[in-house]
Amino acid sequence: MLTRLRDLPLKWDYETDIVVVGYGGAGAAAAIEAHDNGAAVCILEKASVAGGSTAMSGGIIVGAGTSVQRARGITDSPEEMYKYFRAAGRGLDDPDMVKVLCENSAPNIEWLIGMGMEFKYLYVSGAEEYPEYSSVTLAKSRGHSVGGGGTFFRVLKNACDKGNIHCMYQTKLKEIVTLPEGYVVGVQVESKK
Repeated sequence: MLTRLRDLPLKWDYETDIVVVGYGGAGAAAAIEAHDNGAAVCILEKASVAGGSTAMSGGIIVGAGTSVQRARGITDSPEEMYKYFRAAGRGLDDPDMVKVLCENSAPNIEWLIGMGMEFKYLYVSGAEEYPEYSSVTLAKSRGHSVGGGGTFFRVLKNACDKGNIHCMYQTKLKEIVTLPEGYVVGVQVESKK
């Protein structure tokens, strides 16, 4: 933490509005949203390539009440998804966070479709078919898949590239620079480039 204002550098090596740490799926999504809302964005990625665990994943994202489900004749809702997730969480999850996840699942799918994501497959993505859960709510195909994490991430990366979002590869966050009041004013990084 910064203890005195005079410790701030007179000139930063790079200036931006938003710094996103990590260039996987979550980092790319945060960068895209910040950029689309008018911010200058810089992504820090400690690896030499983007993608993180998203690129290595199965490329499945859950959603309830989506256009993809409706096109396949599946009737579903965030409320039914919430019932399943709460039952599967066995009381260890945060009900408010589960509600946010479920209510925003369809808008997230539609946001991805708007960027060119083509969900080719729908799966029952959990244990919904087991009697202990199907007695709470009927099993639904909520797992939206493009066929793999690499394909999924490529759409996000293409959106970042299209927006000319700056990325610093092989760059590790060392410290978040804050004022005594807690305001973040910058970051210190270690870069191999």
